[in-house]
Parts: sequence; C-alpha cells; structure tokens
Amino acid sequence: MAGAAVLLGLTPSILAALGPSVEETSSLFIIARRPLLGMCLAAGTPSLYPFRTVDYKKAVENLQVRNPHARLRRFTPLSQYLVMIFEFILAIGAVANNATNSRQLGLQTICVFAPQLWYLPILWAFLGIIAHMYCSWVLWAHINCERPYKTFINWLSIQFTPVAELKPLRVEPCEETLFSVVVSWFVSFNIVCHLIFGTLAFSSLIFITVRDAVTVISRYLISLLVCRAILGYELGVLRAKYREERWRPEPDQEFLALQTESDLSDGAVNVMVT
Repeated sequence: MAGAAVLLGLTPSILAALGPSVEETSSLFIIARRPLLGMCLAAGTPSLYPFRTVDYKKAVENLQVRNPHARLRRFTPLSQYLVMIFEFILAIGAVANNATNSRQLGLQTICVFAPQLWYLPILWAFLGIIAHMYCSWVLWAHINCERPYKTFINWLSIQFTPVAELKPLRVEPCEETLFSVVVSWFVSFNIVCHLIFGTLAFSSLIFITVRDAVTVISRYLISLLVCRAILGYELGVLRAKYREERWRPEPDQEFLALQTESDLSDGAVNVMVT
C-alpha cells in the first residue's frame, strides 16, 4: 500500500507535466471562442502546472509568427462538422472516464485524514475545471480583442461551429496593469493550492494495491492524451487560420501585383519584337 500511495501522490504532478499549458487552454477559451469544448477538455485534464506571466504572451505571439509549413488544410464543411462532432464525443467520453475513475477511487479507498470524505478525488477533478477557467480569465486581462459574442444565440452557434469556419478575432497584447498582475498572482496561487490538494488527497488513500493504482493512473492518462490530441488539432487550425488571414494580401495589393506582372510581360514581349 505504501507503493500505491507514492504512485497516487505523484498522479497530479504527472498529469500536470503531461497536460496542456495554460497558454493552450486559455487560447481555446478566449481566442478560439470555444469555452464549451474547453470545459470538456478541462474536465479530461484537471491538473495544471503553475505558470509565468510570459506564458500568456505566447498565446498572441504564436498567432503572429509566419510559418510557411503550417497551412490550413482545406476540408469540406461537412467533414469539418463531422470532425467537430467526433471531438465532442471523445471529449465527453474522456470526462465520463475521469468521473467514473474518480468515483470508484473514492468509494473503494479510505482517506487517512478524512475517512468520511469519499468524494475528494471527484472534488479535485471539479476544482481542476475552475482552474482552467481562471487561466482564461488571466489571458483576457492580458490582451485586447473585439467583443466575441453579441447574444446568447450567437454564443451557442459559435460553440457548434468549426474553428476553420469562424472569422478570426482581432487580438493584440496590452500593457500590464495592476489588475492583470493581481489576477495573474491570484490564479497562479490557486493552481499551486490545487496541485498541493491533489497530491495530499491522493497520497493519503489507503487500502489500494499497486496494480489498482497503476490502473487508476492509466485511465487518467488515457483521458489526458485524448484531450491533448483534440486541443492540439483545434489550436493548429486556429493558428493556421490566423496566419492565413494575417499574411493574405489586400485586394489592392493583389491588383497592383497583377498589374506589375502584366507590365513586365508586355515589356518582355516588346524587347523580343525589337
């Protein structure tokens, strides 16, 4: 049982190290405008590592860097909606896996410092969702962007629209203010407390074997990997969309470029005739 307690105590740190960064999670909430999918992925990856303020600047920098190898692959609208539905199915499956895993862990073990509180693993997972939402709050305090939603119907329609079909928001970093610094400190402190709480709660569970502990960790890791794959795909499409819009020439520039090419070709023909 001592070995199982060690493995379970390391579980929150392992999940935090392998899970998404705060920059990735908050980008899905704020810039991609997909908080509904983001909350599902947050429930699948409940643990977060403490962050630095500079991590939020990467959220905007990654949208502005030109990368010729990152291009938006063209899918049909039907294919994009099918992918979105498949993502929600996988995300809900990951949430259900984590919920049943946490419930079974709480019912089949006893916590040393609180034997009557069987729901501590579920509470830890639920608080992880709040931690992810806090991170999006910090990103919102560090950027300037246009209003993403006008009405609740508009918000609801965006949640079920593929990122490739959405018009990118105008996003730019803003100068740090006292409010953004206080929010960053508050959220970072809460993430540390959440990590300590998870380590304390999981390492205090008894009456579980090493084999069962490995099974518990494996189920958490499966949900984490599924959510990481979904998040990576969504952010890849988002960044490719922003780069495509950012480096697309304006209509006047396209006309001037075509006119210049036409003038050059006419000049070459005249030279050949002469």
